[in-house]
Amino acid sequence: MIGDTFAYRFFMHPSPTPDDEPEFQFLLETVADNLKFYIKCEQKDAKLACIAFHGTGRNPLPKLKAFLKGGYIKNCPVLLEGVDRAADIFGPDCGHLKGTSTRPHPPCVRSPDVTEIPRALRTKISPLTIYLNVMYVNGMPMLTTFDSRIKCRALVPLKNCTAKSHYDSLDNVPRCYNRATIYVTSIDSNIEFNTLFEDVEDNMDAKFNYAPPGEHVPAAERINRTIADHIRVAVHYLPYRNIPHLLLKHIAVSKTEKLNWFPVKGSLSDTFTPHQFLVLPPIDWNKDVKILQGSYCQVFTERTVKNDLKQRTLDMLFLTPMKNKQGGYVMLNLATNKEVTSTRITQVPITDLVIRTVKELAAQDGMTPLKIENRTRTMICNNDMLPGIDYEEDVEPVTGGHDPNCVPRPQRSYDNELSNDRNCAPITLSKLNNLWAGAVDFLPVRLPRRRTAADAGDAPVPAPPRRSPLPPPVITHSGRSTRPITRFTPAHNQVLNVPTPKQVRIAPTLAEIEY
Repeated sequence: MIGDTFAYRFFMHPSPTPDDEPEFQFLLETVADNLKFYIKCEQKDAKLACIAFHGTGRNPLPKLKAFLKGGYIKNCPVLLEGVDRAADIFGPDCGHLKGTSTRPHPPCVRSPDVTEIPRALRTKISPLTIYLNVMYVNGMPMLTTFDSRIKCRALVPLKNCTAKSHYDSLDNVPRCYNRATIYVTSIDSNIEFNTLFEDVEDNMDAKFNYAPPGEHVPAAERINRTIADHIRVAVHYLPYRNIPHLLLKHIAVSKTEKLNWFPVKGSLSDTFTPHQFLVLPPIDWNKDVKILQGSYCQVFTERTVKNDLKQRTLDMLFLTPMKNKQGGYVMLNLATNKEVTSTRITQVPITDLVIRTVKELAAQDGMTPLKIENRTRTMICNNDMLPGIDYEEDVEPVTGGHDPNCVPRPQRSYDNELSNDRNCAPITLSKLNNLWAGAVDFLPVRLPRRRTAADAGDAPVPAPPRRSPLPPPVITHSGRSTRPITRFTPAHNQVLNVPTPKQVRIAPTLAEIEY
């Protein structure tokens, strides 16, 4: 006999795990996509496991599996594999998270390990030039920068297109270089930034140069194409048709920052990245990589009153990690369409209700499908060149094969002719009868329709005539046979003997064929 204490420990406490619940880790998955990986019977088992989870008190999954394995439920159709499938398809239960989530313990703050750049490379950074440009992502103005030495990209959202907004956003870029003891010596831009000439030279201690009207900075235009490509990839990976304003802004900033994680061709080093040159904190898996932007999460919110029945987590979308040592996340509240910060989140598969909610938020912001434009409001196409490399562009028009004396033919406007009542006069009945009488002379005589039982009343349909045997083939001197070819016409199912000589004259009727 097995003692009660031993049975309880064996069945109700399986092998110890670091956490009560398994770690759920997703890409941007939806419940509808997860269901496609299982057949109908497996989907049914997963739904039965969900019923067992809620019917047995919503205990953690390890306890539920041990409870089912111990045979405590009579006539139970739920299998252990069904519990695992339910966890893969539906993810963590949102109701369980809303009711049992607690405030996490603050992590230990440690000084990050910064990669040391060799001194020989640091001495080659100066002089450093920054190239400025502006791009529009669904109408949102954003300042883009690119330097000439370490090839670092930066994107700063603009409040508006005024000179003050340009200067405030540009002021944040040299600060990142100054914290790494890298100093900007000059700034190149287009003619649109000429109003910043005096402020930049007086306050930033850098020479300012802008291109004449009609010209542009090639490096700045090239980096806009590169950033636009990465924004398109991130947006089209999401299951949402339209993206809310805040989510799209953070996607643009994050994708530009991640371009600096990798070495750039043409930079000072093929090993060290721009992220390391600027002495930024190292990339952390749990903070920077694990959860993708736009993921649906249950976010813990701190409340003053902790003994009420209000939910402990809220439905939000992941935007970006916080820029601090303690950690944290910036989230988009689906109920208020505003940014919220939190220290504990749990990723959950995206449901159809979340997709419809995001679509409504994008409609409230007036967002349309993705459209990226440059400073002249011209759409930026896909990038087909390497970033940071100046290519020779054809500025002269192509004149080969062009006649300067050629005058183009005026295009005929059919819309005006169709809208003219004189050209669209209705046809009278007499004209229609005349046209029909003239067309009868050119139409071939119809073949007699095949007789059916409906035509003859109750009389039986006569049997079709027996075909006469084919004549023996006649072989000519060239070796070709002159036997006629028998074919069936699909219109009246009548047998025609089509000869094989070279010339065949088509008679006015289809029945006569002479040769």
